[in-house]
Amino acid sequence: MNHEDRAQAVARIDEPRVPPLPRRPPVISLRQRPGLSTTPGQEQLVAVLDTNALANAACFEASSGHESLVTRLVQTGRVPCFIADHVPAEIAEHLPRIARTQGTDPVAAFEVWEHKISPLLRVVELPIGEYLRPEIATIRDPRRGDLDDWPTLALAAFLAPAQVVARDAVFHRLGYANDDEDWTVTAGVLRRAAQLEGEQIERVFMSIMTGRILWAGGAGLVRLGQRLPWALPFVGAGALLLAWRTWELRAGVRAFIGDAREALAPHWRRIMEDLAEQAELRASLAGVEDPPWRTESLVERCARYLARSGDPMTTGELRDALAPGSLERISAAGIERAIAGHPSFQRLPGRRYQIGRGVDCDVME
Repeated sequence: MNHEDRAQAVARIDEPRVPPLPRRPPVISLRQRPGLSTTPGQEQLVAVLDTNALANAACFEASSGHESLVTRLVQTGRVPCFIADHVPAEIAEHLPRIARTQGTDPVAAFEVWEHKISPLLRVVELPIGEYLRPEIATIRDPRRGDLDDWPTLALAAFLAPAQVVARDAVFHRLGYANDDEDWTVTAGVLRRAAQLEGEQIERVFMSIMTGRILWAGGAGLVRLGQRLPWALPFVGAGALLLAWRTWELRAGVRAFIGDAREALAPHWRRIMEDLAEQAELRASLAGVEDPPWRTESLVERCARYLARSGDPMTTGELRDALAPGSLERISAAGIERAIAGHPSFQRLPGRRYQIGRGVDCDVME
């Protein structure tokens, strides 16, 4: 290295280093932010359905021509519905018998299942370790549980908190479902609670948007004053004129405010009644939840977030979504290692992941 090259190298070393710019937080749509996806302090509702409930829903739609509660439940857009990986094979095996018992054409019931109900559901395959959770050990006891319902309960525990929509009494007997022999009661409660929650979220969204518009208007006036200082006297004069006219018409203004308050009173009462009904319905739902001693794993957090988000996400998006509520550092590479080979997650083009897969109706052929 000659003298000139040595001088250039020293100059590069002595050159002041520019600190990297801080990483901008990801831009998340206002409607998709976790704080607006559900009411404060409550997880979004998730339903796990069993074979008997789905078979009865298919028979009802085939015989009546009306939508079943399963269809209407999913159409609320607030309750994602999942099934265990054994359910399609059980539907293929038991639906003809159930249809004949209810006086329904089995072919028509299969058509409803294949074209109307199954596209609304997602099948989640679980690794063997999820079936061995100690909190669901009672379902594995032949004296108390039912091994046929073991996969459904394991899936509900994996996506917990979740509600089991089933016709089998074993779920209620073990404390995982409501005391309803008719599965439509639980499905109806879920649907109504989801509707009320959706209306509440829409009100919050509109309030935030109104606040943003008012804030943008005030900030625009401030920027206008900074750019055009000579316009401030005119703005002040306009404000004083408005205040003077309001004072002159104060009787009319008070009457207008009173009329507006009286007109809005029924709407406020309805909002409060809806909030009370939604809280009552939520409290009446018995579901599967994590026991106090269990610490949520990274795989469970990813699965539960994807189950409630409804859209496939990259590992980077998952990291940004889960990091705010985490007590430990989460990296995209760590999420990739955790879920890449997990059977419950499906990798899509663009390195995006979703929980579960669509229902394969070929098992019926």
